[in-house]
This record gives sequence, structure tokens and C-alpha cells, in this order.
Amino acid sequence: MRRFARHLLLTLLTLPVLAACARRAEVAFAPFQQAMFSAGQGFADLPLGTPLSAFGTRFGNPDLVGAIAGDFHAAELIYRTQALHFRFEMLPACVQGLQHAGRVVDGLGELRRPGEFLAHHPECADSPLQSVAVFSDADGAGWFQGATGQGVKLGSDKDLVLRNHGPSQQVRGVSLAGSSAEDSAFDELLYVNGLALYLGPASDGGSWRVRRIVAFAPLHE
Repeated sequence: MRRFARHLLLTLLTLPVLAACARRAEVAFAPFQQAMFSAGQGFADLPLGTPLSAFGTRFGNPDLVGAIAGDFHAAELIYRTQALHFRFEMLPACVQGLQHAGRVVDGLGELRRPGEFLAHHPECADSPLQSVAVFSDADGAGWFQGATGQGVKLGSDKDLVLRNHGPSQQVRGVSLAGSSAEDSAFDELLYVNGLALYLGPASDGGSWRVRRIVAFAPLHE
């Protein structure tokens, strides 16, 4: 009973902290809800290349963190209320520090609390924002209501996309926030200026519409 009481107390104490983190993110992201989302840049006030330390200080704790390991290492910070994904490329010094600790992937998972993570791994502070993704639901509705520089929004139909952005181009060597095994079910349009659009069918079976927009920078120039 005492153990249960301690667990309940911890839960009750934790809930206000989580709520405060959610409110902090909500306030911090509010100016971006209807902002322009530019190819190769992302948001003007949060451009690609922004260091991890500046991001964590400004936006607080993400809801989820994904770790990407392979030819390169990256961490993806996910804010579910806003359906925003931010992918940071981990610098070599950061990866080496995590390898020295013997836990690269698990270590990146500690970015659920960016402040604590960077206190333990200051060599990761300058790791740059490499790509940003905004998502919609199956009907094209989403928290983000802004548009690309060519006027394409979440929910825009394919005709508008092709008219404003043109056909997909050949792009290689990029890392895209929000990528998953489900991407094969979508129509992927990539552009060399640093933009990716993912289109899927509407829930009512209507025309394909933009479900995800990604601004990215080349992984290795």
C-alpha cells in the first residue's frame, strides 16, 4: 500500500510538470502555426541549421524522440499536439561522446529532456537542425495552417501541387524528418531546392492531397 501511495504521489507530481511542458511548447510554437514554410529553410524564425542547444532552450521537452543510426546519426524530436517533427544531425564529436558512453541510440533517447541531455553531452550542443516535417490527418487537416512559398498547404490537392511546384525531381543523399516504413503508401515529390511533399488519398476516397511537407538541407554537401 505504501509503495502504491508513493507511486500515486509521483504520478500526481509528474502530471503538472508534463502539462507545463505542453503549455510551454504550445506558446512557443504559436507564431509558426500560419507561417511560411520555405524549401531549404523551414521556418524563417527557426531555420535549418539551428543548433540543438538553442532549440531545446526555446521549445522545451518533446513528446517523443526517434533515434536514427546508420551511415549517419540523427535524433528526431516530435511534438504530437502540433504534429511537428524536427530532425537533428548529430555531429561526429557528439556521436563519439555517446559511443564512449557505450549507448548511442539509447543516449539519443534521453533528448526527451534536452536540458539534461546537453548537460551530460555538451559536445552535442551544436548539432544542427537538418529537416522539419509538418503533418496532417487523412482529411488534410492539421495544426499547421501555413504554406510553402508557392502557396501549397497541408490538404492541397495534387493538381495545385504540380501546377505550383512542378513534377518531382531527382534528389539523393537527404535525410527527411517524419520518414517511416509507411511512406511507400504515399506519392513522394522531391525538389532539389530542399522540399518534399507527401500526398495520400482523402479518407472519403477523393483526390490525393498533401499529408506531409518537409523542408530539408542536403545531408552532406
